[in-house]
Amino acid sequence: MEEVNKFCELLMFLHPPWEVTSVACREGGQDRSPGRVMIEMAYRRGQLVPCPECGKLCKRHDTKQREWRDLDLMGWRTVLRAAVPRAKCPAHGVRQIRVPWAESRSHLTMRLESEVIDDHLSMNLYQVARKHGLSWDQVNGVVERAVRRGLARRAAQSPRRIGIDETSFQKRHEYVSVVVNHAPAKVLYVADGKGRDAIDPFFQSLGPEACERIDAVASDFAPAYLGAAQTYTNADLCIDRFHVVKLILEAVDQVRRTENKASLQQGDPGLKGTRFDWLMGPQRLHPHRRQHLEALRRQYRKVGRAWELKEQAAEIWTIREPKLAYRAWEAWYQSAMRSRLTPLMKAARTIWKYVEEIINGTVRGMTNALSESINSKIQWIKRQACGYRNRERFRLAIYFHLGKLDLYPRPAFHTES
Repeated sequence: MEEVNKFCELLMFLHPPWEVTSVACREGGQDRSPGRVMIEMAYRRGQLVPCPECGKLCKRHDTKQREWRDLDLMGWRTVLRAAVPRAKCPAHGVRQIRVPWAESRSHLTMRLESEVIDDHLSMNLYQVARKHGLSWDQVNGVVERAVRRGLARRAAQSPRRIGIDETSFQKRHEYVSVVVNHAPAKVLYVADGKGRDAIDPFFQSLGPEACERIDAVASDFAPAYLGAAQTYTNADLCIDRFHVVKLILEAVDQVRRTENKASLQQGDPGLKGTRFDWLMGPQRLHPHRRQHLEALRRQYRKVGRAWELKEQAAEIWTIREPKLAYRAWEAWYQSAMRSRLTPLMKAARTIWKYVEEIINGTVRGMTNALSESINSKIQWIKRQACGYRNRERFRLAIYFHLGKLDLYPRPAFHTES
């Protein structure tokens, strides 16, 4: 039996004064439940115990019986049991010492927690719990501890380029705001909502010096994000091409739908089924569809005029000189306002309001594509979990998968004699 105890000590990397005192096995039931291995451990009698606060060796006060789940041993459920001594420290009073195989207040060993973290990076919570024979709450506790230790270990952030965007938490317009670092790509901050009260704490946590080092901020047209970045930083505010093009295409499609509705009332279905002909670039259309589009432009003047404004805006993206780009957008704005097409006029007012930010994005090549990519991954995380009802768990899941944190537990010290 002594050889079995020594073998278990080697498997667990135990050092004196900890030792294995006994190993007991219980076979599984007829319902194919796994067998159980109980490993009893003890802290050698007569040895001083280290205070977990200051590390000073103190007298033993008493002991407390505790159990931990460990990695399965050849398919058998492995449980560790130990009478953990409490140190009587003159400075800090009675404190329970830390064991070298598990973190405080955890009923799982560090090896099992590390395995759960590895599995959860590619599996959902239910699959991980089923694989290791744990409850849903136990696996969720591992995730919470992993994220909190990762955030505690993360060095002070000093990003140069960031992106800010929102993503949906649930239906009914419930969102979270996500701040992304561009190099390296990772999530820096997650907050409830999408207003100034959600994004201000991020810049406040960075501090004035770190905010001064930010030289570019990519965002959409959200006034809260742009206003917060302008208040706390001297960075160039950048609105990328995607959001501007999306705004113009929505306006063109609105003009097409309005004219199509009027044409159908007169018995003319000519615009029916032509939506993507107007929205796609002409170079991407089949030659036959291009010829058909030219005929439609001459017949339907309103949507034809909207299509011309869309193509004129597309040419501006090739301009890299700020002054020339400003003049080009000014001319485009005046043309859109003269068109008397309400959707285009509305889009033109929005673009002209943020023309400097749009030019910054064009000149610097700064886009919000990384934030949009992160949002897609966040939605994948949400689908894997079949949705979240708890905002805090949703935030923890985002940090866990996309924060690039140091998630794994590691012992603070070894209690060697």
